[in-house]
Amino acid sequence: MKHGALTRAGLSLTGTLASALLLAFYAHGHWWLGLVLLVPWLLVLDRARSLIASLALGLAMAVG
Repeated sequence: MKHGALTRAGLSLTGTLASALLLAFYAHGHWWLGLVLLVPWLLVLDRARSLIASLALGLAMAVG
């Protein structure tokens, strides 16, 4: 893997985990997080370069 691919993978993982963490807080009653909880994941999804990458990010968010 090239350095750029590792950076993209790290950013993808970070964005997905950040949204999953915000979703966990939202589920515990922090209703205002519902306004912003998908923003990190959507920013990562916007940077996906292929359909396969987009599907992988969707699967990671569904499982995470």
